[in-house]
Amino acid sequence: MRSMRNLSIWALAIAVAPAACLFSDGDERNGQAVAAQFGTGGFDTPGGCTLTQGYWKNHPNAWPVDSLQIGGETYSKDEALVLLKTSVSGDGSLILAHQMIAAMLNVFSGASADMDTVEVLVDAENWMLANKDADGRLPYGIDSGTAAHEEAAALADALASFNEGGVGPGHCDDGPPSGTGGSSSASSGDPGTGGSSTATSGSGGGSGCVMACGTAADCAGGEDCIEGCCVDTPE
Repeated sequence: MRSMRNLSIWALAIAVAPAACLFSDGDERNGQAVAAQFGTGGFDTPGGCTLTQGYWKNHPNAWPVDSLQIGGETYSKDEALVLLKTSVSGDGSLILAHQMIAAMLNVFSGASADMDTVEVLVDAENWMLANKDADGRLPYGIDSGTAAHEEAAALADALASFNEGGVGPGHCDDGPPSGTGGSSSASSGDPGTGGSSTATSGSGGGSGCVMACGTAADCAGGEDCIEGCCVDTPE
């Protein structure tokens, strides 16, 4: 079982990708010279499997960490769970945060991320840094129809494809990846894959179709987009 720890995008990226692929000369990344810290990583070795944000929202005992860092701010596990359970209500920052949290938990639970997914995670963190509100804490209140909202939705869609099994090692068929802290009772209930146009179809589930969707970003309540329907993972 992995030890509980804080997980930041930088720690995640350092673990899986070489710096040259992510950073160019002159880039500023939250004031950190992170490029020099990168090693060769294991990003090209497939392994593990992924779960959706709906699963992580409803199975806190399966979380492999007790805090996460998003936009340079540390959120306790309880605070991150509150964010996952908060309806996005069109807020671009929450649309993206929901998928970021799931992707980070998936990778830290042992799911391998390809270079495209790692780059999206780094871009998502930079979006958070660039769009903070006055207190610097989520949610930021990014309204639809703005360029920032469009950017957040696109990044969220890419991460949803990873979380739902469209890209990467694939969706977990039965419960969390090995190495998580979840109990056997928390290993079921994820509705399967789906959501983006690149995701593979899953087994469905949940409490019924809340509304039609094309991607997870279309689900205003933070549900998963499963086979064209916004579906909330059952408790």
